Amino acid sequence: MKYHTAFFDLDGTLLDYKKSEANALSAAFGKLFGNNFPDDLIPVYHGINTLLWEKYEKGEITNKYLRVERFRQLFSHYHISGDPEEFSSLYLGYLGEGGFLLPGAIALLESLNGKIRLAALTNGITGVQKSRLSISGIEKYFEDIAISDTEGVAKPDKRIFEILINRMGLESTEGVLMIGDSLSSDIKGGINAGIDTCWFNPEGKDPGEITPDYTVSSFDEIVLLLTSE
Repeated sequence: MKYHTAFFDLDGTLLDYKKSEANALSAAFGKLFGNNFPDDLIPVYHGINTLLWEKYEKGEITNKYLRVERFRQLFSHYHISGDPEEFSSLYLGYLGEGGFLLPGAIALLESLNGKIRLAALTNGITGVQKSRLSISGIEKYFEDIAISDTEGVAKPDKRIFEILINRMGLESTEGVLMIGDSLSSDIKGGINAGIDTCWFNPEGKDPGEITPDYTVSSFDEIVLLLTSE
């Protein structure tokens, strides 16, 4: 087989982050402000959060700043009087309970288990990601898990890939494939680290200027790519 090791992104690739995010937002908002929250709360928050995560991935802001600033901006947007730090704490607690998997994720990992080495590489908050992995039941499939909050560096910085490569005792990046749904962090990060990349793109988005080695729209294609001779 061409690849002996696969690095998997988590959110949007194996874990259903959108569902976890929506549930956590609704629960935290209901806890502090009652259930009468704006109809467009989730898309508005998603837009704010996405822009801040892009800045975090570029190293322009810290994870600690991101955690609170997104809710400070959300409260400002809706003219809500509340404590963004308190809301952030509540939200992260609920988010950590969201171990929802994308359909077929377990079958994918089962198909690869024992055939190639598997590791997870995620930009996220340590406690939240560890909790979600544990609840989801997929933690057992990974030989190693690198979380940006723990490692002190985030995708697309090549250093987080190098940390994982060194910990796994890999002699080079040859035979390693990075699989993820984010062009800006997973694919660009893999390219920065000299690793082959596979873009998981079930929605058929335009790749723009970033060119992955492979583009797939289903888990079956990933299995075929990794297990073909």
